[in-house]
Amino acid sequence: MIKIELHYMKKIVKHLLLLLTPFAVLLVATNYYVDAGNIFNSGKYEQDISNVLLKQHNIEGVSNYDERIVFKNLVSNIDTMPDVAVIGTSRTLPLNKTYFPNKSFRNLALSHSNINDIIAQIGIFDSLHKFPKELYIETTPFFTCKTLGDEWLSIAAFQHYTIKKLNIKNIETIEHPKWYFLKRKLDALTSISYFQSCIKNFRKKSNRRFKDIGQNAMHLYGRYGDGSINYSKEYAIVDTIKLIANSKIFEQRENVESFDNNKLDALDKIIKLCNQRNVKVSLIMYPFVQDFYDAMNSKENNLKKMELQLIQFAVKHNVKLVGTFDPRKANLNRASFYDPLHCTIEAIENVFKLVQHEPISI
Repeated sequence: MIKIELHYMKKIVKHLLLLLTPFAVLLVATNYYVDAGNIFNSGKYEQDISNVLLKQHNIEGVSNYDERIVFKNLVSNIDTMPDVAVIGTSRTLPLNKTYFPNKSFRNLALSHSNINDIIAQIGIFDSLHKFPKELYIETTPFFTCKTLGDEWLSIAAFQHYTIKKLNIKNIETIEHPKWYFLKRKLDALTSISYFQSCIKNFRKKSNRRFKDIGQNAMHLYGRYGDGSINYSKEYAIVDTIKLIANSKIFEQRENVESFDNNKLDALDKIIKLCNQRNVKVSLIMYPFVQDFYDAMNSKENNLKKMELQLIQFAVKHNVKLVGTFDPRKANLNRASFYDPLHCTIEAIENVFKLVQHEPISI
C-alpha cells in the first residue's frame, strides 16, 4: 500500500512542477474548463445521464462518462429492480429486452468490466438490498485473468464491501483510491492529448451534449432506456477486410492468460450469495471472430481450455450457461462481427440459442 501511494505522490510532484511553466497555464485552463472527458464535473454529467435512463428514455449522443457512477446512481435511485438484469463487458451491451419477453429488463454491463467490477456491482446490489430476480453474468477470458484494468476504482468502496462480506481472498484492491483519482485528474490537467481533445470538443460544443429522445427511434450512438447500446452507423458497418486486419492487431495486443483460480473462487462466492438472496444466476459467453479465435487457440492458454473450464464451473454450481467463445458452434461467420471481439446485435440471437448447460431442478 505504501509503495502504491509513494508512486502516486511522485507523479503528483512531477505534475506540479509542470504547472509552473507559462504554457501550462493555457493547457490547464483549457483542460479544466472544457473538460472533454467530464473528469472535473463532480459527477453531474453522470447524474444527468442516470436521470434519463431512470425514466427508461432513450438517450442519444452520450459519451465520455464514467459508466460505473451511472450504474451506482441507477441502482441507488431505481424504485423497483427489474425481473432480469445483465452485468458484464461491452460485449454484452447490445443485449436488450426483446430477449426476455414479458419480463422487465435492464442492461447494466460496463465497458472493460472485469471481476473487480462484478464484485463491486454485487456489493451495490447487496448493500442497497436491490437484486434483480434473474442475473446474467457475462464471462470472458479477460474477465478472470490475472491482469486487470483499474476503471473499477470508481466503485471501489463496494468492491471492499463484498470482499469483506464474502471473505474473498487474494483479489487486488486499493484501500484508499483517492490517490488514484487525484493522479487521474492531474494527468488530465497536464495532458497534451487531452488538450487536443478539449480543443476538438470545444469547436463542436459536443462534450456535454446529449439528447433525451424519450421512446423515439435512435439514429446516433447512445443508450436505449433499458441500458442496451445503440452503435453508431460507422461502427455498425461490417467490413470483413478491415476485420481480418484488426484480428491480427488484436492477436498481438490481447494477452489471454490462464485463468486465475482466485477470481474463479470469487465468482463461486458471488453465485452462492445470489442463491441466498433467491436470485437466479446464469452465465453468458460471447464468440470471437474466427480469425482471432483460431490465433488464440494456437497458444498454450487457449480459448478452448477456458470454455471447458467455464462449462465445468456451470455444472458444479448448477447454473445455466449460454453461448460460446467458438463462432462455429454458434453458426457465425465474419459477417456476424463488428470487430474481433464484438458480434453483431443480430448474432446475439444465435448465442442465446446455444445452451451449454441447463440447471437441474433440485
